[in-house]
Amino acid sequence: MLGFEFNNNAEPYSVYNGCQALTCLVFNLIESQITSSSQFIIYSAICGGLSMIAAFTTSFFKFKVEVKYENVDISDLMNSSTM
Repeated sequence: MLGFEFNNNAEPYSVYNGCQALTCLVFNLIESQITSSSQFIIYSAICGGLSMIAAFTTSFFKFKVEVKYENVDISDLMNSSTM
């Protein structure tokens, strides 16, 4: 999703990788504190709920409008240029 909203290719991947690293750290720290199977079920349900919310929020995201170019024949461009 980030790749469509930036003008170059480097920024969306750096944002994505930074967010991914931070969330992996947080969820691994939380998971390391789980000691029983009931805590693991609750943790899994919360992770599943958060992932469903994240997937659902893309429905309300206003994406950039893509500029569409019409097909142009290169021979027309070569013939119309003045030199």
